[in-house]
Amino acid sequence: EMAKFLHLVDQLPDRFFKYRVMTHLAFFLGLRREEIVGLTWKHVNCKNGSLEISQALSYIVGVPLKVKAPKNEVSNRTLGLSQEHRDLLLHQQELQKAAFKKANLVWTESCFIFTQLKSTDPMHGNSYNTWLKKFLSNTDLPKSSIHKNKMMTSPIKSLNNIEGRP
Repeated sequence: EMAKFLHLVDQLPDRFFKYRVMTHLAFFLGLRREEIVGLTWKHVNCKNGSLEISQALSYIVGVPLKVKAPKNEVSNRTLGLSQEHRDLLLHQQELQKAAFKKANLVWTESCFIFTQLKSTDPMHGNSYNTWLKKFLSNTDLPKSSIHKNKMMTSPIKSLNNIEGRP
């Protein structure tokens, strides 16, 4: 089921590309939803293949989204990026720059990697789960969430020799 899910996600058109990238970050690097939506471009170093996890995006009902420290001390970490993940992030950056230009928005390395449509505001963490529910309803795969997907990937992280949380 996991292989089928990833295959379907990898077939997504560019308008859903950010969800492909988010899925890969959760599945293969074990990132939490709040860590994914808290990423900015300054956290990505495609040249040396690293991704710094040093912040997360907090959501509390009725309160604006807020940047905070990751869940705990060991959650501050630097992860290695495979060439595939570098390529995914670079393509996401190209798509975002084009969308920002079309919407007359200024792109900088301080921008969030995953933003709301036609905005520099960060994408809400629940947006992935909302998309995932709709995506899965068009398949014969069971319902899932980014947290469940992340938890299934510990063996993948080990095989890829990617640093993970205890």
